[in-house]
Amino acid sequence: MSMQMTLVLVVAALATVLVYLVAGRMLPGHWGRSEVEASEDFTLDSANVLIGLLFSIVLAFVIGSVLVDYDHARSEAQREANAIGAIYGFAWGIPEPAQSTWKRGARHYAALVIDQDWPLMHHQQASENAWTALTTLRNDIYAFHAVNDREQSLQDKAMDKVQEIYDARRTRVDLVNAGIPDFLWYTLVGGAVLVVLFPLLTKPHLTGRLLIAVGIQGAVIAGALHLVIVLNHPYSGTYRVEPNAFQILVGRLHGSP
Repeated sequence: MSMQMTLVLVVAALATVLVYLVAGRMLPGHWGRSEVEASEDFTLDSANVLIGLLFSIVLAFVIGSVLVDYDHARSEAQREANAIGAIYGFAWGIPEPAQSTWKRGARHYAALVIDQDWPLMHHQQASENAWTALTTLRNDIYAFHAVNDREQSLQDKAMDKVQEIYDARRTRVDLVNAGIPDFLWYTLVGGAVLVVLFPLLTKPHLTGRLLIAVGIQGAVIAGALHLVIVLNHPYSGTYRVEPNAFQILVGRLHGSP
């Protein structure tokens, strides 16, 4: 769900609350309710608790999901950068011209991730040039002909790191399109409105304490939904994962021969 749609739903919910408040004040007896029996009050209170409990479970699940995705996105970016650095380090143990080819390929891919991949990920996209650069690096490593066991060991390790980069990049690209599905957004927003409105609809009188409690409850729910919004897309949200690991890596690689 887009931010605009979320704002529309929140504004609509607030407008509904205001309508009920105004109508309640205009009706006789603060809602115009006749007295209900104790059993009905108990049923309404139980329903209120049940709705709040179910909404809390769904909200906790969603918050946990976006936090896991955010942490996963950050760790996978770090793992990808570490693998690129490892390939650059392995290159020191092989002869020219393959050594310069591996180093150049590692630097080029890391630079593309920063300059092209990350800006595109803000819009839920990924750089095709970065995919091409990674494929070129892989082919260069595969094309190397080792002449002794030491070089063969370095080549094998570099191949393993290339596969690690591929795996981390695929995960990163998948997380670019991660996010809460629309139906779950509608459930959250609808549940939030119901949780806030239900006490106002079931109580015979609007008291100051009730309004304060509903206001605090609404503020807490709004804060939780805001957290979901800002972390929903780990690479494009307000608190997004930045390419810090790649920037530090490129800085170190440019400082090396």
